[in-house]
Amino acid sequence: MHHNVAWNCQSGGIMVKGNNHKIYNNTVINSGQKNDIIVLKIGSSDHSGTIVKNNVAMKIANHRSNDVEIDFGSYSNNWNGYKETASITSILSDTSTKDLTPKSGSSIIDAGVAISGITDGYQGSNPDMGAYESGTVSWTAGHGWDVNSTFGSQWVALDESIPTIIGSSINSTNNQITVTFSESVFNDIASPSTLEAADFSLSLSGGVATLSSSTPTSISSSGNNYILGFALTGTPNGAEVITISPVNNSIFDSVGNTVEVSQNNNTVS
Repeated sequence: MHHNVAWNCQSGGIMVKGNNHKIYNNTVINSGQKNDIIVLKIGSSDHSGTIVKNNVAMKIANHRSNDVEIDFGSYSNNWNGYKETASITSILSDTSTKDLTPKSGSSIIDAGVAISGITDGYQGSNPDMGAYESGTVSWTAGHGWDVNSTFGSQWVALDESIPTIIGSSINSTNNQITVTFSESVFNDIASPSTLEAADFSLSLSGGVATLSSSTPTSISSSGNNYILGFALTGTPNGAEVITISPVNNSIFDSVGNTVEVSQNNNTVS
């Protein structure tokens, strides 16, 4: 996978899983809450033989949305905004007009490594990082036709809205929390199924009581409302605050958008 340009891809510009991927000289920006280039390691043996070099992106990581180090395979000579103090606008010509060629004097010029069959014909002492090589004829990424006039009624916009917690409340006996999601959610993408208690994590701050377990003791549901059971050790004094967090990569909507760990509207007291 080489010399691709992607922007405004809200589910991530490039994502690879498995083994033996070759990811060279791509430029990806503005992927919203997701990372731009996602090299996702799920199993311990994943990404044997994977090589990631000469890429430019605001966010490159071993996670869909968080800054998780890529510490496997062969990873080098990438401009990763997570690791840089400079901004992406300081190295690319004009991100506002999608001119993603290297800016004059940019640190990505000659900062790549030569890869046979991929970077042939580069200018300068070394290839540039990213999809474009300075000093060569530029090219335009993307299609040049109008989607609606080409596809008409067959064109369907993707649902990329991420489910969120829109409300949380605690019962009068301090043993159940009701969490409400913005839409229907499931705990599996391939075979959507009902959420389980282990899909949530509880934490408590303040007060004198403590949680008996960070995992809810029970779960039931009604529509988009999930009732989580919990137990306290000690007598609460009213200063306790419980935070309800979705477990990472455990809760999804019907099209596979992942509920983020970080939420608003997810505390009760």
